[in-house]
Amino acid sequence: MVKIGRVLFYTVVITAMGISFADSPEWVLKTTYLNRANKVLEVNEDLGLVRIDTGTQSNLRRGAVCKVYRDKEYIGDVVIIESEKTKAVAMITSDIKIKTGDAVYITPAN
Repeated sequence: MVKIGRVLFYTVVITAMGISFADSPEWVLKTTYLNRANKVLEVNEDLGLVRIDTGTQSNLRRGAVCKVYRDKEYIGDVVIIESEKTKAVAMITSDIKIKTGDAVYITPAN
């Protein structure tokens, strides 16, 4: 009975701390980041790239699709091509004009 109590105790502690023994797939996104607006820091129109003010800290991984908005108006999509802890670089996927300061939202994986 003592062993079952220990297992139950450790299970509760591990769950409360959010510890996972298996890594989540890269495409799994944390839902807490889906509704938070991130910002475009820089636009390179020649290369069709934008720099975003979040990265792996928001579980933003290579290949993720993000929606870009300006004043609550949908502008278009970008795809993450490189992600570091606090910044990411995304490729503009269509013929859209993104500006510095536009809002970027992480979209859930399909």
